[in-house]
Amino acid sequence: MDIVEWQGNLSLVISERTGKRLSSKYISNIRTCLFAILEAANEWEVTEQNVMRKVKVPKVETKEAPIIEDKDLPLIMEELKKHESYTIFFLLFYTGCRPSEIVGLKYKDYGTVDIEDGKKSKAFFVQRTSNEDNPKTESGRRTVILPPMVASVLDEYIKKKSERNLVSLFAEKNDIIFTWQKPTKYGEPFSALYISRKFKKTIRKLGLDDSYYLYSFRHTHATNLLKKGVHAKIVSERLGHRDIKITLNTYSHVVPALQAKVITDNLLDLNVF
Repeated sequence: MDIVEWQGNLSLVISERTGKRLSSKYISNIRTCLFAILEAANEWEVTEQNVMRKVKVPKVETKEAPIIEDKDLPLIMEELKKHESYTIFFLLFYTGCRPSEIVGLKYKDYGTVDIEDGKKSKAFFVQRTSNEDNPKTESGRRTVILPPMVASVLDEYIKKKSERNLVSLFAEKNDIIFTWQKPTKYGEPFSALYISRKFKKTIRKLGLDDSYYLYSFRHTHATNLLKKGVHAKIVSERLGHRDIKITLNTYSHVVPALQAKVITDNLLDLNVF
């Protein structure tokens, strides 16, 4: 089988986990990994050439980001309240942060910042460490402002955790905010994978739209901000996108409605004739 045929057959593979065919994005990621491996082999003179250079890059289909409907959100949050990781889900919805950013938060990442006229606000200081963004750039290191209500929920979580630690026979292993409190895993951080699976299990238990996934909190947060008229640049900075184009492309389904609102509320009121 040649490399072109192999790449084509990937679209026919059925995932054992989902029971569905691999997405074009997943296939693209596989191709990227293989390209990197063969490129290194070519540089080390293990192979004569990187054959992947001659293979046409498959088009990645962009899908509309799955947004949680207003009627579903209360049901989801009420069910998630039953789990000790509820505060993580709460913050995912109200901050738009990536799951890995929330589960990786340390106490030193949470504090107070000056906003204006002597006013202060609680905030996260998030630094990305993945390959998607360079942590040395502004997009890789950002401040995420928290509304008072959200900060109070986190403060209460930290307070209760501190009280438990005072009477616990187990020692915390790190400075991570969100950790297991049950004896068998005490002090171990929650993983983003675990949180993702917990969310998906909740969605299926409630019989809701199976296209919802953990990032739906992030997409819903961003969409709500855009619909309320928050400038795309501000939303982009809050999400930690390295370029505003990523924000506009990801939430392109919101842009037409925003444009229509601007026209209706502003241009048509000029009445210059």
